[in-house]
Amino acid sequence: MVLKGPVDADAFVADVETSLVPTLKSSEIVVLGNVSSHHDDRVLPICSYPIENAFEGLTSAVGRLLNAAAAKHCLNFFIACDYG
Repeated sequence: MVLKGPVDADAFVADVETSLVPTLKSSEIVVLGNVSSHHDDRVLPICSYPIENAFEGLTSAVGRLLNAAAAKHCLNFFIACDYG
């Protein structure tokens, strides 16, 4: 399906129904981003939620790890340059 202009919920649902659903197997999972056209009761079952919620804890943990690694890297730089 090729559309001119932005994709609204009606266009997205039509594409899902005609292109995606017929090709899915029962064991496959579809991941949707947090785009407003995806927020439609015809697409998202009641029990689903945006992927951002699922990965919030993971991204927070990765951010803390990177912050700690950056601080250690900076400290090692100053020590190596005899500033410590």
